[in-house]
Amino acid sequence: MTRNAGESLGARFAKLWAASTMSALGSGLATVAAPLFVASRTDDPLVVAAASGVAWLPWLLFALPGGVLVDRVDRRRLMIVIDWVRVAALAVLAVAIMTDRAGVALLYAVLFVINTGEIVFRAASQAMVPAVVPRDLLERANGWLSGGSTLMHGMLAGPLGGFLFVLAASSPFLANAVTYAVSAVLLALITGSYRPGPASVGGATVRSVRADIVEGFRWLAGQRLLRTMTVLIGLLNLTLTAAIAVLVLLAAERLHLGSVGYGALFTCMAVGGVLGAAVGDRLIARIGATWTIRVGLLVEAGLHLALAASRSAAVVGFALFAFGAHSSLWNIVANSLRQRLTPTALQGRVGSTNPVHRRRRQLPRRAARRGGRGDLRADGAVLDRVRGGGRRVRRDLAGLRPGHRRPGVRRARARPAGRARPARRDRPARRRARRGRPGRLTSGRLRPGRPARRGARNATRPAWR
Repeated sequence: MTRNAGESLGARFAKLWAASTMSALGSGLATVAAPLFVASRTDDPLVVAAASGVAWLPWLLFALPGGVLVDRVDRRRLMIVIDWVRVAALAVLAVAIMTDRAGVALLYAVLFVINTGEIVFRAASQAMVPAVVPRDLLERANGWLSGGSTLMHGMLAGPLGGFLFVLAASSPFLANAVTYAVSAVLLALITGSYRPGPASVGGATVRSVRADIVEGFRWLAGQRLLRTMTVLIGLLNLTLTAAIAVLVLLAAERLHLGSVGYGALFTCMAVGGVLGAAVGDRLIARIGATWTIRVGLLVEAGLHLALAASRSAAVVGFALFAFGAHSSLWNIVANSLRQRLTPTALQGRVGSTNPVHRRRRQLPRRAARRGGRGDLRADGAVLDRVRGGGRRVRRDLAGLRPGHRRPGVRRARARPAGRARPARRDRPARRRARRGRPGRLTSGRLRPGRPARRGARNATRPAWR
């Protein structure tokens, strides 16, 4: 997957990574400071909890329309506009707090604007990666993006946001505005145009938002691997959210941890995420994407088992550490697959259908249908089945064996993602059959090759497979 361990990702990606990392830090500061500000204004638990609802509501309302917007305009310029809009919103909030005129309603409105921008910013950032990074280095690039986001949002934003809030209630929001401004400046330094072109891969320009969304879903439905991983992500996030929601009770009642111990559990997960991002591209290149996903699913099952049965804080902490590493690896695999398989004009819409950022993309069987997507080769079927009240999910993920050293794959790598390699019309077995080569009898059928025994050459059942 990676051609050369020492090959550089380039200056354009370095600026994109720095902008995304600064944006993640700012978003983390707002995530920490918002509930602290609400709690300082009211004791109503419903009002405090509503801050999280306001933060997540834009994801339900604007994820799909945001993907359409990403596929219609220049992605770099869109990210710059989003950053400056968020700077203005946070500046208004900070000034209102300093003048003691800020209320909970204003905070909720600013959070809504910030998180709406975050949805579109993330989709545009992911869609830009294939344009600034060589195809062979997508795993490494996604590892850097995942590691930077985890480090800033998961490890540094929490203590820094709390410390700044103690100094002054407006400080975290001012710092957040500064991070978005730095992000906008870094993005402005990236050269080139990143307009995806026509909104439709079929050639006709589509102006209806609904038609664009339907087109993205239709394309995704025809890609078995991407469709499967999207559904799987949604189911896994559902169970993970339920488990994390009661983790505070588990830490207090079963593990006998205080607030510091409870925070340490999330630190374990963040450390695992940074480690997984740091070694992700090399690990995936060594063991393959399939085994990365399979082992990751076992790790996730082990996390739920530990949360359900263990009374040891060390065991739960290690399970969260392993889950953090698995989460980063899954992100790298899923994002790289999606970026390779998806045409440029559909990157935003397909990316917006993923119900996460936490991780989480039909590889065709033959290279004839692989087009410019040849790093990973599907040798088996991807089966989804949800059974019973327990919603047990069975996955037999396709064998995605590295095929980047094969000449056919190297030729396919040079073509754009939208162009497929012409299909071979004749199978090797049928070509040999036309040449009159002898066959061998196996389970009542003739197969090309040497005869199994005497007399089998003239068998009366010439069924080829």
